[in-house]
Amino acid sequence: MRDYITINRHLRALRERISDLTGVHDADGYAEGCISDYIQRDLRELRLIWPEGISNDVLDAMDSIIAEQKIDGWELRKLASAAEDQLDAFFIKQPSSDIRTALKELLDPAVEQAAYRHYLAGHYREAALNAVMAVFDLLRQKSGLDLDGAALVTQALSLENPILQLADIKSQSGRSIQVGFIDMLKGAYAGIRNPKAHRLETDLNAVSTAQYLVFASLLARKLAASNRAE
Repeated sequence: MRDYITINRHLRALRERISDLTGVHDADGYAEGCISDYIQRDLRELRLIWPEGISNDVLDAMDSIIAEQKIDGWELRKLASAAEDQLDAFFIKQPSSDIRTALKELLDPAVEQAAYRHYLAGHYREAALNAVMAVFDLLRQKSGLDLDGAALVTQALSLENPILQLADIKSQSGRSIQVGFIDMLKGAYAGIRNPKAHRLETDLNAVSTAQYLVFASLLARKLAASNRAE
């Protein structure tokens, strides 16, 4: 938010200079030149803080207009508006500090340790992958099995001969809980861990990755609270 406010302040100052420029009479070449110098300075300062994720095309176009003998102030205003739109669209996609804080509070410690730093850095594939891997590391640790994927889940949580119990499997509701988490764990491995591990391409963003981390935390907390079968 602080970066957004700072860049917006520079854009606002630039728009004010451009408004001054469009109000200058054609014959007043000296005033136009002075304002143009200020605009060039504003553009240089804006480039220094312009986010890397936004194209510089609009700023380049403004520089080109300023370099012309007869400056088109109205075109500059249009470009300044386009720059503001780009800035708004870029920061809307960024997770706010409040979202990050709220997410951290929802994460299981194992998931937080494995994935949260990647999430903050924008490494969404690594964050989602590490979150699921942390869940299966926890399942191995709790069960003592040296397996992975569906084989690990089936043997550790089997209804017939379980190593770990997520609920009282003597009751129907307890068996339903055990079966439900077996399915969710298998689904997490097949639907999240495998695709993310085998492909570099990703459609993840800040929101969808946060959802994966919260889901992984649900699984991790249930496993952490599990009991050894008697």
